[in-house]
Amino acid sequence: METIQDIAKQWEDYNFVVKNYRDTKDRFYITEVDELIALLEDHQMTIQTSMGSKYVAEIRPEVAKWEENLSYISDTLDEWLIF
Repeated sequence: METIQDIAKQWEDYNFVVKNYRDTKDRFYITEVDELIALLEDHQMTIQTSMGSKYVAEIRPEVAKWEENLSYISDTLDEWLIF
């Protein structure tokens, strides 16, 4: 359970770094994605490992919710990086 709380806290405190696109004031792009991707992959691995554990039964709904949240973050990030 402590691991899930740590993951939640890190994402709660995470700030995406964005910059203006060229000289526009209403278009932005995400920067410093290397740290973000590393954090995301690390947390996804932790969650996958937790889901495979026999000790996850009590907290399975919370772990499954974080698995879903991290998947949404990953999908969104993938879309942002396409452009």
